[in-house]
Amino acid sequence: MTLRRLSTRTAGFDAELAALTRYEPGGDAAIRHTVQHILADVRGRGDAALIEYSRRFDASEARSAAELEVPREKAEQALAGTNAVVFRLGTIYGVSDAYSRIRMDLVLNLLTVKAIQHRKISVFGGDQYRPLLHVRDVGEAVVPVLGSDVRGTFNLESENVTIRALAERIAALHPDVQTEFTDLPLQDLRNYRVSSEKARAAFGFDPRLMVEDGVRQIGRLVAEGRVRDPSSPRYSNLDFLRPLLVPERSPLGREVIVPHRFRTGRSAAYAS
Repeated sequence: MTLRRLSTRTAGFDAELAALTRYEPGGDAAIRHTVQHILADVRGRGDAALIEYSRRFDASEARSAAELEVPREKAEQALAGTNAVVFRLGTIYGVSDAYSRIRMDLVLNLLTVKAIQHRKISVFGGDQYRPLLHVRDVGEAVVPVLGSDVRGTFNLESENVTIRALAERIAALHPDVQTEFTDLPLQDLRNYRVSSEKARAAFGFDPRLMVEDGVRQIGRLVAEGRVRDPSSPRYSNLDFLRPLLVPERSPLGREVIVPHRFRTGRSAAYAS
């Protein structure tokens, strides 16, 4: 596997990065129309359409839908095989670099911004554990392994922390912040801890950044004015993708093309 590396120290970095991340939405309408047509055809003709499209797009030679199914035994063998590496990441936090989009829908980043802007952190429940991991430690761990012979499934985390303890550690760095804990639970009661011992043993996984490092990074972003509106949809994966996941509809019917109001600076439309 060949990995392409970009360095901020090289000339032309901005142009290379822009070329890699360029997105042209002009084909959205055509793509959506094609996908909708395929889905409708499969619903209408069933297995016959499924086999036809599998032959067209996947070069499949299957003569029945049953032949397209992967037997459980074969799937388990592939998972336990020696030709794949899977990383199960903890809850990410912190800042990756000066160019990437920061996320404010991650618990540490979100609580830190609330502490700085509102001088108050409100926690509902708080006994839920999260396996935390700094985003830079992800890159430091993953990139070297991709070019190695390491295979298997690995959990990656730096520490398991309760939401309550996380809020208290953030407040410790901002003494004037008020922390408020309420026993009333939220709908999100996910509670899990993981171990990275397997990764430590297999390839020396050694995360170096801690909660306090991430809190300080987010604090600097806010102080420098880089994040002017933390509630903006661009900082949340769900809010950012919502207009695409739930397309706008016209009261005149599904065949009417509705302008996509989420994107700015250019016109984009698709059949809703």
